Amino acid sequence: HWHERIEFIRVKKGQMMIQCGSNTLKVKAGEMALFPPKTLHGGRSEEEEVEYDVLMFDLKMFLNQTDVCNHFFQACLNGGAKFEDIISNSETIACADKICGSADHGSLEMIALVYKLISLLFKNHLCKLDPEANAKIRLIVDYIEENYKHDISTKTISEKFGYSSEYFCRKFKEAIGITPMTYLKIY
Repeated sequence: HWHERIEFIRVKKGQMMIQCGSNTLKVKAGEMALFPPKTLHGGRSEEEEVEYDVLMFDLKMFLNQTDVCNHFFQACLNGGAKFEDIISNSETIACADKICGSADHGSLEMIALVYKLISLLFKNHLCKLDPEANAKIRLIVDYIEENYKHDISTKTISEKFGYSSEYFCRKFKEAIGITPMTYLKIY
């Protein structure tokens, strides 16, 4: 599945096989998998005794008019921020655990913890930051989601956005992890 939220799977016991885009990863106890917004992902266990927490939130709800938020959050939302797929840093995991373990998800402290988690992601787990990367692909994804009921094809989409079909398909798969038509069919 995929959605517009950022999602973490924190494995507490056992291990899970995680699918993130076209990558399959093994996440062990004490580690956490990260799924950026609009990334095809899923998880399964090959063991009977697996415990995990799922933490997800909509980054748009934390976006404000500060330069820092516009720079970092927009990069996250448009696919221009690439992070490690598997997180094992104790500070980052402790922050996620505190969020998952809290009973009061509507408090100011909880909001502060989410901002801290985002900060730790950029501080400890950022692999690449290009705020302008994939902005056009994100426009195309929005177009597909708005027009999926109409007769659209790779050819019509690539022409609308000024790409050759081959280049468009390659760039879309690099950014999203699946082909445009697979995305359309799943959506």
